[in-house]
Amino acid sequence: MRRTLWIPLAALCLMIAALLLMPPERHLGRLLALIYVHGTLVRTGIVLFVMGAIAGAIALIKDSPDAWAWTYALQATSLGAWLSGFIISFYPSYVTWGTLVAWSEPRTQMVVKVIAIATMVFLVARWLGDHRIVAGASVVIGLIVPLLVWRTGVIRHPIDPVGTSPSVALRTAYTVALFCMIVIGVWVTAQVAHHYRTHRHVHGTL
Repeated sequence: MRRTLWIPLAALCLMIAALLLMPPERHLGRLLALIYVHGTLVRTGIVLFVMGAIAGAIALIKDSPDAWAWTYALQATSLGAWLSGFIISFYPSYVTWGTLVAWSEPRTQMVVKVIAIATMVFLVARWLGDHRIVAGASVVIGLIVPLLVWRTGVIRHPIDPVGTSPSVALRTAYTVALFCMIVIGVWVTAQVAHHYRTHRHVHGTL
């Protein structure tokens, strides 16, 4: 862990620098930086959910201890990223829309449902104590989440605020922040997977 600790630290410093150096948005000002953190956490969560589906499929096919460890780790970190992104959205939501949680917004409802359902499915799968069920849950959730994100509509939430922004600086800052957040998410997942592999002895059964 110590040998690679520089990776998330460097990514975090680069992300902070990108967010601090980007120009303030015309309407949101510096609040946009916090919104970007929210957005990068949510998208990183999607990446981790998909990685969890891939790891789960590999574990089912190859029965690899490393794949089992990554499957368990990705369940934790994907949910952690989405929950963190949801919590961080409270303040921007309150400032822009006057409410901590915009329950009328379809994407807010979708995020809450995914957190609740994924948590329940993962916990039940682990309670049953069968790695195959755990891996299957990861595959199902990892396939459903991107589909839900793609199909869920919006009311006030912008569909693609970064991609439609006329500011190259703002788009670049978000891209850098997203890359850094994904790097951090994957690094954290690797540490959790290592813990499962070495301390909990994931070899097909816990």
